[in-house]
Amino acid sequence: MKTFYYFLRFLCFVTLILPVTCTLMDADRCIKLNGRCKKDCHRSERRIDSCFLPNKVCCIKRLLDKY
Repeated sequence: MKTFYYFLRFLCFVTLILPVTCTLMDADRCIKLNGRCKKDCHRSERRIDSCFLPNKVCCIKRLLDKY
């Protein structure tokens, strides 16, 4: 029964926690995409992804986007 419980916890970790941490973007990668890690994006900027820093997102300037 303990083995089943640990296996279930492992599956929950893999399916819920791991994908969230894998999508975070570090500041260097954001800068390479000509973006900046900020708290909020300006109207003329588009949100790309979340940064490792707490409450910050990677924003890049919109070029041809109308929305």
